[in-house]
Amino acid sequence: MLNIPMPEFKCPAKHIPSDRIERLRDAVRRFESRYKTGGPLWDHQNSAMGAVGSFFNDSLEKLAAGQAASGAIVMPTGSGKTALAAEIIKATGARALILAPTVKIALQHYDELRERAPEFDVSMFYADSKDLGGSVIVTTYQSAVPLFKAGGLPDDIDLIFYDEAHRSISTVRSDLHGNLGLVEIGLTATPAFSEDRHIWGAFERVIYNMDIRETVELGILAPLRGFVVETNVDLTGVSLKIGREFLNEVDAEKHLNIFARNKSARDFYLDGFRGVPAVAFCITKKHAEEFAALLRSSDVRADFVHSGLSNEERESRLAAYENGSLDVITTRDVLIEGWDSKRAVLELNLRPTYSRVVKTHMVGRVARAREGKEAGIIAEFQDLYQRSQQPLLVYHLFDEIEYRQGGLVVAPESRIRQEKEKIERKENVRVTGKLSVSYEVKKVMELEPTNADFNDKKLLREIINTHEDFDFTNLSVQDFLKMHFNHPQFHGTGITLLHKAFGIRHTQGTDLRLAEDLQNFLWYVFEDELSSRNVRLSDFSDVMGLSFGDSEYLKTAEELIDGARLPRRLSVA
Repeated sequence: MLNIPMPEFKCPAKHIPSDRIERLRDAVRRFESRYKTGGPLWDHQNSAMGAVGSFFNDSLEKLAAGQAASGAIVMPTGSGKTALAAEIIKATGARALILAPTVKIALQHYDELRERAPEFDVSMFYADSKDLGGSVIVTTYQSAVPLFKAGGLPDDIDLIFYDEAHRSISTVRSDLHGNLGLVEIGLTATPAFSEDRHIWGAFERVIYNMDIRETVELGILAPLRGFVVETNVDLTGVSLKIGREFLNEVDAEKHLNIFARNKSARDFYLDGFRGVPAVAFCITKKHAEEFAALLRSSDVRADFVHSGLSNEERESRLAAYENGSLDVITTRDVLIEGWDSKRAVLELNLRPTYSRVVKTHMVGRVARAREGKEAGIIAEFQDLYQRSQQPLLVYHLFDEIEYRQGGLVVAPESRIRQEKEKIERKENVRVTGKLSVSYEVKKVMELEPTNADFNDKKLLREIINTHEDFDFTNLSVQDFLKMHFNHPQFHGTGITLLHKAFGIRHTQGTDLRLAEDLQNFLWYVFEDELSSRNVRLSDFSDVMGLSFGDSEYLKTAEELIDGARLPRRLSVA
């Protein structure tokens, strides 16, 4: 369990009959047999399956001791979490329950299971189907809660999957945790429900973690490009933010759903992207309807979807988009989560966003990779704000401040390097149609600083120690940059932590320069404890210099650490 001041893990312990544990043990053996030499999935999914195997074995020990067994898999939208769940069920042959936030996502699980494991009896329970008889049951949170309260769910479930796990921790749904079966697995792209609430009070451990930057850099998701369209709408005297992350839709509708701003978005699409499959995120349902109408008035094949439509009508319009009958879908928020389009390339972001959770999902709508897709493209419509009211842009999500119009925001290192070299030679880098990457470097408005004091060494130690695998003897620059830290005052990667605490910005291909910066940062954070152990800076520098270097020197690094009495994991106190 993560060992810092986080919401206490609350799932109750209970006695599990030995025959149930033995049945699960048999399922784990089947799983290990199938994945001993690797499975039929992508490499990153097979790595996740390896982590699941370790989690299962730990879970058997916990259950035998009367303890709850739960963990979460954190992977971005489009990286294959649904397929992963299906393969886990197929490999174990266990009785399983899948909970999803919407009927659409539940149906995606049903279809995936039917395709990957046609021999399984899969049943659905929701408004149009009331079948609980399958060896695998797929349902929604909305359907599961009243069933649970009425005692209507089967009592022989081995595995429970909580899809979009951050949606399972509301007051009403939290009672499901620890009460439905033996082993609980959360699936999510965003472990935080909001800036202040995350899933680690309901799920005890991180089973596997891969963030969106890593997934794009590995080529699993498409590279992302960005544009900033300046609207010149002056909101410097307007407050649109409610609390830390919510949008005041009434005021936003009043000031931003105006013809001039909508026209700038329409013209941006017509001038550079006509015919490119796009999704437009709007402020309200009314805004989505009006912007779709504006696009249609310019002969763009566009329509809107929102919660005011029937399920049948929504699905009909989305099907028309997927088959090419529509080119632009406008929406408020119904497509932010759980919509996995194989066609979407361009995001028109007309909705100011203050939540990193929501922003991550929005970006994910155009990040799916497919043959012939050069990149997902995010167009941010930037109004004039006070700094305290500046919404999140895709650049903030990846801790980037400088940008070129149309330039890569995140991509595999080789792509970043090649594009940079072309621009330095003043070569043309085509984005689409007549649009090319600009040579001019601009800056986005930086966000207002967090209330967290990143000069506080104790806070930084707490943040670093939220990563249970942090070990000085086996740490590379890339390891640290990709580590994901979950703390009440900081949720993010090592890349962002270095920037916030030390002002260090990571760019592709700067590992050697970063090694010294990271070494100095860690010395600053743990200096008091190291000094109390008579560890000198020179000892620490030698150790960390070796650890960041070639792996053949790691043994020497371990010896130095032991000789300097430097623990592999330093405490918070």
